Amino acid sequence: MLKRPIAILLIAIHAFNFAGYTLVFDILIKRSDSQLVARLDKSNYDERNLVEVKIPLNLPYLLSSTAYERCDGSIEHQGIIYNYVKRRVFNDTLSVLCIPNQQKTSILKESRLITKEINGFPAGKKSKQDNLKKTGAAADFCNVLPDYSIAGINPAKALKLAVQPPSCFSLFRLIPERPPQLSC
Repeated sequence: MLKRPIAILLIAIHAFNFAGYTLVFDILIKRSDSQLVARLDKSNYDERNLVEVKIPLNLPYLLSSTAYERCDGSIEHQGIIYNYVKRRVFNDTLSVLCIPNQQKTSILKESRLITKEINGFPAGKKSKQDNLKKTGAAADFCNVLPDYSIAGINPAKALKLAVQPPSCFSLFRLIPERPPQLSC
């Protein structure tokens, strides 16, 4: 009689550990975003907290404007989340005014710490694989080999060996012989 409620309780605890933390943090992040956007729509923020990001645009036929317009969105830079407040295109530059979102940043930091603790990773230490450069699938098959140079006694007569990388993405290959003749 007592086995069934205990089994249901253990399954519920396991399901919460599996996906519950993610669900709770997603709800908290959405609530934080909606509160900040409502504040920004009412212009209820301090102008001194705004950070300007300038991005050069090399597009033809841009319409320049001197006034900023309200925009939504967010960006993460060095672990801090910034929400877009206003933007304008002036000459060849996109200027975006952003405000730091401390509430969302703290929620994400806590989420990452709890996720690391649950999964058994040390919270404060970085692993060596985090520092590795991650590339796409093409880099696994098309390795670019470096040029080697062997310097002799006289640097003017240095022997240079250039190793050619394989042409992985070339559709046409050069064949050193003539194609066959078609005879009817």
